[in-house]
Amino acid sequence: MQVKFAVFCDCLPDGTDALEERIDDDIAMIWTAYDFRANGKIHHCGTDIVTLIHQDGKWLITGIADNSRTTGCPAR
Repeated sequence: MQVKFAVFCDCLPDGTDALEERIDDDIAMIWTAYDFRANGKIHHCGTDIVTLIHQDGKWLITGIADNSRTTGCPAR
């Protein structure tokens, strides 16, 4: 399945209500559940994790991991 980037961005929720963020000095982690919809229906859901380091005054992404499943997705 391919989705144009602009369409993908339009599907992202505003704000940080659904994020868990942890920061310890110069290392950080962001965890969030997601659901991917196609034609208005949930195609799959899962979890995204992003790890970052703070270096030279900037936060840099060091890794991204995710999982996905097609069953047990919450109806949102």
